[in-house]
Amino acid sequence: KKHVAIYNEAFDELKKKLNLFNLALIHVFDISNLFDTDKIGAMIALENGNFNKKSYRKFIIKNNSSTSDVACMHEVIVRQYTRMLKEQEDLPNLIIADGGIQQVNAIRNALKEINLDLIIPVIGLAKNNKHQTDKIIINEEIKLDLDYKSSLYLYLLKIQDEVHRYAITFFRNRKQTSLLRSKLNEIKGIGNITINKLIKYYENITNIKNAPEEELAQYIGLKNAKLIKNELK
Repeated sequence: KKHVAIYNEAFDELKKKLNLFNLALIHVFDISNLFDTDKIGAMIALENGNFNKKSYRKFIIKNNSSTSDVACMHEVIVRQYTRMLKEQEDLPNLIIADGGIQQVNAIRNALKEINLDLIIPVIGLAKNNKHQTDKIIINEEIKLDLDYKSSLYLYLLKIQDEVHRYAITFFRNRKQTSLLRSKLNEIKGIGNITINKLIKYYENITNIKNAPEEELAQYIGLKNAKLIKNELK
């Protein structure tokens, strides 16, 4: 309960600092990639200052020309809010970028494309050269310093940790899925329908190896189950 009080206090402090007194819905974005491959975007949502996992969203970057994090962010923002406008959903009262001025500008430019740049405020959480979050970025001129001992700082850190966790989990799951798919593709006689079923129910190679043959057979038939078990020994 003490924790809850601290975060309520921090949430109120955020409203004051930004001069935004309705923060019923906040969206936070992060882009994750490894050596410019398998780029993904992640969005978490806070309702009245608390995480609402039902509203989280994952994005597989579709545009191959989106090579930089900034281009990926642009794509994700346009997709998310075009969909929300189409489905007439309530828009957020604030967007937080996990990043500095480049990410903030990428979001604002994307919002401008869909005429939302004057409707949704955007801030960034920028890191110093020691890779510690130390500033709220409003624009090129306005940067608000954060006090490391404040409840607001800890609250924003918690938000960053959550969006990172969500992005990295999605990224790792995608990597595992692509490894599993390529491994199963090597097995002669196993088709796409079988592979898709295995990915759906087992997610990775270890789970398939550990599953009894009879269990696998329930999903993919005994012949395929035996074939896969022999190949993975």
